[in-house]
Formats: sequence, structure tokens, C-alpha cells
Amino acid sequence: MSEAPTKIWLQTGCEDAGCYGDCAFSELEGVSWCEEQIHNDDIKYIRADLVDGLVEAVEKVLRISDRNHDAWYAARAALAALKEEE
Repeated sequence: MSEAPTKIWLQTGCEDAGCYGDCAFSELEGVSWCEEQIHNDDIKYIRADLVDGLVEAVEKVLRISDRNHDAWYAARAALAALKEEE
């Protein structure tokens, strides 16, 4: 596919329904998306093929870098959380 957006925003309708983040995604109806954020509660998605390359690069950096930094621990935790979702 050509010209796929690098990111999209899901419009859940939670803000309009007055639940402000207390909605279960599986219970939503009429979820839509846009290339621009429309509402405060829109959920940002980034294309997986772009994230995969970043994940590989960060994994390599973490393997060779000094492990006594807050940034290292934060990157490691973020990668672990991402892999739990796969």
C-alpha cells in the first residue's frame, strides 16, 4: 500500500459519552480514526513497521550500553511492555 499514514488517532467517542477514559474498548460502538487528533481522549497509533525498526535499534543499543542510567532502565521497561502486547 502506498501513502499509508505513519500514525492515526482512534476516535472512541468516550469523551462525548461522558465516560472520560472509564470505557471498556470492547463495549464501544462507532469507533473511527483520523490522521489528526480530534478529541482529548483520542488514542494514538503508530504503524507497526515503523516501530519494529525502532525496537530492533533500541535493543542493540541496550545490549552495548552502560546499564546504570535511568534512561536505560526506562527503555528496557518500555520494550518489555511492548513485547507483552505482541
